[in-house]
Amino acid sequence: MVARLVSRYNQGSVTAVAFVDDTTVLSASGGTLALHSVESQQLIDQIKVFEYARIHGVSIREEPADYKESRQKNRVRVIVYGSKSWAIVSVDCRECACKRIKVESVHTAEDWIKAAHWIRDRETNVQLVALATAHNQVIIADAEKGICVHRVSCEERSILYAAEFYGHFTDELLVAAGTVFNQVLLWSVRLQDSNDMPVQQRLCGHEGVIFGLSFSKDGQLLASVSDDRSLRIWKLHKQVQPLATVFGHQARIWQSVFLDQFVVTASEDGTCRVWDRHTMEAADVWTQCAKNVWSVAANKTQSLVATGGGDGSVVVWSLDAVRGKRVEQESRLDVTHLPPQLEYNPGDPRVSESIRGFALITWNQALLTTDSGYIMHCTWSQQHDKSWYPILNDSKLVGYSMVASSSDGSLVAIGLRDGSVILLAPYLSPSINMITARIHSSAVRTLIVLPSAESESFELITVDTSGQVLWSRVTLCDSGIRWNAIAALDVPQGRGLSVAAAVNQTLGWASIGTTNGCLLLFELPSSLAELPMSAQSPNNTARVLIPVIQWPRAHGKHTLTAVVLEKSHAQLTKENNSSCTIVTSGRDGQIQRFSVRVVPETQAPNEADNVRCGALSNNKTVIVSRISGERLTEGWIEGLFEQEKRHLHAVTFYRKRLELLDLSGTVPLVVLSSISSGASKQWQVLFTPHGIRIGFMRKGHLATYCLSQQLQSSHTSRMLVRGISSLDIRTICALQLNGMMLIASSGEDCHVRLHKYTEDDKSKICLLASERRHSSAVRCAVFVPSPEESEFRYLITAGGGCELRCWRICVSSFYSNPSDSNATMIEWAKVTKSDSADLRIMDIAVIHTSKSTLVAGGYSDGSVRLWRMDKDFHTFECVARDYAGTHCVLSIVAINIGNERTLLVSGATNGKVSFWDISNFTTCTNDMSDEKQLRSKEADLCSSLLAVHDVHQSGVNSIYIQLSTENVCKENPLVLVATGGDDGCVVVRKIEVDKTQAIMVAEVRHTNAHASSVKGVVLLENELLCSVSTDQRLALWTLPKSDQTPDTQLRLLAMTFTQVADPSALHLVKRCRERYLLIVAGMGMEIFDAEAN
Repeated sequence: MVARLVSRYNQGSVTAVAFVDDTTVLSASGGTLALHSVESQQLIDQIKVFEYARIHGVSIREEPADYKESRQKNRVRVIVYGSKSWAIVSVDCRECACKRIKVESVHTAEDWIKAAHWIRDRETNVQLVALATAHNQVIIADAEKGICVHRVSCEERSILYAAEFYGHFTDELLVAAGTVFNQVLLWSVRLQDSNDMPVQQRLCGHEGVIFGLSFSKDGQLLASVSDDRSLRIWKLHKQVQPLATVFGHQARIWQSVFLDQFVVTASEDGTCRVWDRHTMEAADVWTQCAKNVWSVAANKTQSLVATGGGDGSVVVWSLDAVRGKRVEQESRLDVTHLPPQLEYNPGDPRVSESIRGFALITWNQALLTTDSGYIMHCTWSQQHDKSWYPILNDSKLVGYSMVASSSDGSLVAIGLRDGSVILLAPYLSPSINMITARIHSSAVRTLIVLPSAESESFELITVDTSGQVLWSRVTLCDSGIRWNAIAALDVPQGRGLSVAAAVNQTLGWASIGTTNGCLLLFELPSSLAELPMSAQSPNNTARVLIPVIQWPRAHGKHTLTAVVLEKSHAQLTKENNSSCTIVTSGRDGQIQRFSVRVVPETQAPNEADNVRCGALSNNKTVIVSRISGERLTEGWIEGLFEQEKRHLHAVTFYRKRLELLDLSGTVPLVVLSSISSGASKQWQVLFTPHGIRIGFMRKGHLATYCLSQQLQSSHTSRMLVRGISSLDIRTICALQLNGMMLIASSGEDCHVRLHKYTEDDKSKICLLASERRHSSAVRCAVFVPSPEESEFRYLITAGGGCELRCWRICVSSFYSNPSDSNATMIEWAKVTKSDSADLRIMDIAVIHTSKSTLVAGGYSDGSVRLWRMDKDFHTFECVARDYAGTHCVLSIVAINIGNERTLLVSGATNGKVSFWDISNFTTCTNDMSDEKQLRSKEADLCSSLLAVHDVHQSGVNSIYIQLSTENVCKENPLVLVATGGDDGCVVVRKIEVDKTQAIMVAEVRHTNAHASSVKGVVLLENELLCSVSTDQRLALWTLPKSDQTPDTQLRLLAMTFTQVADPSALHLVKRCRERYLLIVAGMGMEIFDAEAN
């Protein structure tokens, strides 16, 4: 039999990055080197450099500035190193080249390599490679042949965790060695002296192991980073001077890069910090992943920085953005003070005069209201000079005015104390650009100006202090302002004051957010009579609309600060009856998304934690489901803005710091640090063709900051590779669908992720959806079997805290458009109650029949429980439990063995495997509407126990079961049960199952199958078995034929090394006859092709 295991896709921690030029970036994950385009953000080429070693560094060949011989045209040579291996790789810079990366040679050193560097012999001009090894030794090797030319040792043979070279020629080569004794040793390499080179300088001060070193361009300064979370800058003269010591990272710092203006550090806390080289203050913070940014590099022009994350992501950041977006000093703001009162109010000047409210209307114009009752127009010149003229003086404006404007500044609304509202259209002629009406009986507290579907029209929402909400429409025309009342939106008592609203008559919905965190949804009738505002008064209101959905505490107890109604894009929601998506933000720092669907009344489900239902006209029901939630900040989100269609921005406040975030990117566009007034004061963001202008009130004055369009465009970070997870992936499962594959994964970071894998795509895998609802690590995930043509698929996940959750995934679009890159994943049902805070679900198995869907769970207290799931009612109901278990259940599987019989198999930490016949539960109906069934007590599963087999010496980590091919001639069904344990043993047993017991017929085992714990086993057809272990070996075994002796061992057919560290899950997918895909997950993910003939 011929068998092979071939790696098709690998994504793990990115341990090295480097710029080939400004347009291409190299990244290393495991032993694979990849080339990416910065502009297109696409994978260009990749190649496996090392079979077993992990790449830890990449060194691009750079010649001295005065070196005359040019490099080989259109080709860059690179040193790639890791563990004890190093290689010479060439990169073809021509876009037309078929193969862009080529491995020229691979070599092995005698010790672990900590740094590699290109150098030349000044006399012979021979190209050499310098390697610094873990015992403070430098190897000089011939770059072409790879043989050692010189070996030079330092007199101090300390173990090194970091090293760095400086110099282009052998006679000037300087080594900085970071030791495990918290010191940096500087020594020079002299080829005439091979041993015991003296330490020239010893840099002391760190309180932890040195992890990273980097020289400045001129070699006069050195940056060191350490286990003590500090960055230290050293001046390298005859007498070493420590210039600066800075702290800021929350965990260990792995690497640094020294630039002309900045020092960039990469840390275990998942962030990179940019430090101003002159002041050593933090200039920016880039958050990349939950844990570990392993590598960092800058391009030659020092305009871009590439970083590699522990989640497998590669991001390119703009340093130009750092130079322009962060505002730390008030001198960088344009502060507007009112002119002397005698210039605009000579008759009755006030003792104290200040700006009460403002509206930015263009890039260089604003309207302001004053305490003395004036509306003022201000224009800024390019030299920041200001010109003023008064528009209106009204006693109703004295001491009170609330100001709001449209996103383009063409309409300004001002609310007054007596309930009046003044509308101003700055672009219209002064004779027709203002209108006033008293529409409320008390002071106007909130005004919201929204765009309308009609041209030159706006939707105006006004709220008074009594809580009354009025919706009106404003149209700007040649004859002036047309203002009509549409409806009053009723907010029930106790729901708080309305502070956020969205209206979309095309979609047929309006939504309101309140100070109590309540989300209200209103159905808009197809025809609403418009009442001219001239006839409107506090006692003559328009039609009153009642909310069809009330969702209290949508953001907990926190104020709901913004609401956006979006048309359900075909890529977001594929349900035919889905009408829109609601996006909300709150002072809990989160953005929530809700789907709105309309269904017939007969299809309405029960309400659940994440589902609300409301009755509509014509026997219809609206269903609002929480799709997702994401925390953007530790502080508040105070607003959402739709700059372009479906392009959202958010404004956040945290510790007096205002940040403007582009939700499609990874870095803030603007940071106003320590100078903004906080979220309680008035502020505004205006998007114009010239750029972004931000304004806020500060000490009674208007402060603004401008971000030009040119600078704004440089702020966008580029995600070259999207990460998977920077923490352990504990579980993985896959589903084949229309020629491609859906992969669900989850683990220690509590996120449930849905990926799409396509074999003919260079990128191989892309993220479709990611949700975090679990509060503790997710240990297991299983797709519920469904008919191939089903529009929806269901995923079950479980883990810590006894949390059991069901997710509904809409997959209808993948039948018509396999290239679709989005999916809707909605939490559909859950169980979160636990007998104990420490109790965990360790594994689950799904049993799906025509009558019911059961979920079997193995628990850490030794129990096995059966849950019946009702998808229509969003519920799980526990129907049976085993009370006799005493050891933690690690694995559980189920199989239909024919004649409506279901076998359940579980493995525990004591090495025993238990067999259960649960047929009497799978044949029950799935209808849970019967009150008797709902109130029934849990059955005792002990009566269904068939047998307990002693299989392993310790924990049974993995079980795989399938029907034996001999079943055709047997009265009782035969099953093959494969197990892998903590003892490194792999066992396959043939079990005969009758009505009362499970009897072992035959057994084959390999006692030393792996050097450590076996984490996954799967059975392939043709009597093949695959196993994976924490020793990072993936093995393919053949089972003995049925006519061979029972004690015959498993025979190894193929074994390969997986780049996934700490493998914890193995999943099998059959692609076609005799061809399989094996997915290994742990600290990353790798997909193998398994073929057997």
